[in-house]
Amino acid sequence: GHLEGNRFEIRIRNVGKDSLEDAKRIVDEVSSHGMPNFYGPQRFGIHGDGARIGSGLLRRQVAEVVDLLLSPREGVEEEYRQTYKAGNIEQALRQLPPGRSAESGLLSSLVTHPGNLRAAIRRIPAPLRKMYYSAYQAELFNWVLMERLERSPDAFRVPWSGDVCQLEGRRSRFHVPLDESATLSEQERALQGEISPTGPIFGRKMVLPGGEAGRIESAVLLSEGLRPESWLSHVRGLKLDGTRRSLRILVRDTDVVWDEQEQCLLLTFTLPAGAFATVLLDQVMGPADETPV
Repeated sequence: GHLEGNRFEIRIRNVGKDSLEDAKRIVDEVSSHGMPNFYGPQRFGIHGDGARIGSGLLRRQVAEVVDLLLSPREGVEEEYRQTYKAGNIEQALRQLPPGRSAESGLLSSLVTHPGNLRAAIRRIPAPLRKMYYSAYQAELFNWVLMERLERSPDAFRVPWSGDVCQLEGRRSRFHVPLDESATLSEQERALQGEISPTGPIFGRKMVLPGGEAGRIESAVLLSEGLRPESWLSHVRGLKLDGTRRSLRILVRDTDVVWDEQEQCLLLTFTLPAGAFATVLLDQVMGPADETPV
């Protein structure tokens, strides 16, 4: 069935009532034109390293993956990591916080097969491998979207010649022709909210766009040393075929008011499934680490 989306009601604190006017202006703009469909930080895991782990798995860089999951590093202070570094694998396993299935698989394997990192990597459950791969795909999508926005601030909502566009609310996709008149026609449809350009969830079967959009996506792959066939899974039955994702989120039912009782901004809105509320908060208030929420 069709998902209607998710309704959010968020209170933004530690701001003054004078922030309401600016917030209303931004929310009205987003409501009219949508906003860039970035993946939010939740996509990249508790320490923000999910994409790096996915990249390492894809390249079979087993030592790097094990280090990311088990070794201590700046900004990541967990007791089990220090114990692992000291060489006490069994104690590190006992110190693991609940729910750390990937780390548990690695440590359990290293207890029974000391030093065999390849055997340990194979103990990471397939769903978690998929999650790490997906985080890496998400990072590359965000990279492509940023590259487009550097060229044009409306590149998330206005298609270019050769773009792969998607009908809003559906999965039907098509290439924008390379001739100017056809491109102008599709750009008008996009401005009316009927279609949006898409970006890459890279995989072996994903369709690349033409024109400048295709050059950007190919350059990102090349910068990472990848090719479409690089996305062959190393786990039996786990397919990384790839797809396309809309570059634009259409935000519905927006409202922002000043809550006198709570002395905060009250922001309400509806997002489609798969979109991140933190992206809208960044639009309204700036990066999350600048404004307490």
